[in-house]
Amino acid sequence: MKMIYYITKQDSSPYDSLATPLRLLDIQVIIDTRLEDKLLYCDSLIFTSKNSVLSLEAQINHTKWAKIPTYCLGNASKRELERLQIKPYYVSKSPYGDEFAFELVGILKNKNPLFIRAKKVASNLYETLRDNGINIVESVLYETSFVILEDKVKLDKNSVIFFSSPSGVEAFLFNYNWHSSYIALCIGKTTYEFAQSRLHNANIIISPSISIEESLKYAKNDLC
Repeated sequence: MKMIYYITKQDSSPYDSLATPLRLLDIQVIIDTRLEDKLLYCDSLIFTSKNSVLSLEAQINHTKWAKIPTYCLGNASKRELERLQIKPYYVSKSPYGDEFAFELVGILKNKNPLFIRAKKVASNLYETLRDNGINIVESVLYETSFVILEDKVKLDKNSVIFFSSPSGVEAFLFNYNWHSSYIALCIGKTTYEFAQSRLHNANIIISPSISIEESLKYAKNDLC
């Protein structure tokens, strides 16, 4: 049976029963000295990832922003808000940031949303809302960094390497050379297209699900 490896954060390994984690990512907090003022100004919050919720909570306790209506992309950010006992006001119909942005154009008309984001993002959500007349403000609260392994795990040939984000692809290539026998399994078209740009002539497959757990089950049941 083929080995399955997935790229994850140093403190996160919830899918060990389905795949072998490669802890190649770390989250670094970025302090926004104007964050409190932005929260006072805004009347809605936009989250596009679990880490965006975590990064805001790390700097300002959720009790101070829990009553602000929240608009979130995907189940991960939704679950993180619910963990804080915050019911999302709106959850995206699409799993993709660019499509989520167009969902919000009509919904956030005459609103002053605060977009909680990473230093580097894959979508053009901010630009789309701004260009459509939404008075959007952003707060960059975290960035993803790559971990350089000192003792690298030797990867089996013919393995499935699972990527849930473009940063996972970059982190992998910081640590390993791509072998022609590997299969790259990607969540979403953004990660898939990024993998195509970096893994030349590789066997790259887009997952039929946007769920990490379901994607790993697909790898185990259909690719191994």
